[in-house]
Amino acid sequence: MADDPHNTMMERKPYRPSNGSEGEAFMCTWCAKCERDRAHREDWSVDGCPIIVATMALVIDDPDYPKEWVYGATGYPICTAFTVSPDHPEPLDHNAVVRPLL
Repeated sequence: MADDPHNTMMERKPYRPSNGSEGEAFMCTWCAKCERDRAHREDWSVDGCPIIVATMALVIDDPDYPKEWVYGATGYPICTAFTVSPDHPEPLDHNAVVRPLL
C-alpha cells in the first residue's frame, strides 16, 4: 500500500519528530523539496512554510498543531500538504528515506 499524501479519506495519527535529528531528516525529505517552503530556501528573509513553524512551537495535542504532519498508510511520517517544487522535480520515495530512521 503506497502512501498518498493527498488522500484525505483516512484518519491519520499526528506526527511530531521525537528529536532534532529525526525532525531534520523529515524536513530534508519533505520540506526541502516542497513548493510551500521554496521562497524561504531561496531567500532566508522570506517567511517559510507556516506548518514547520507551528510544529516546532506547539505540542502535538494542541488543537492548533498542524494536521498535515501525520503517519501515512505505511506507518511512516508524511506531510499531506506536500507539493513538488520545480527546483526538486524528482519523485520522492518516502519509504526509502524514512525507513532507516526507524
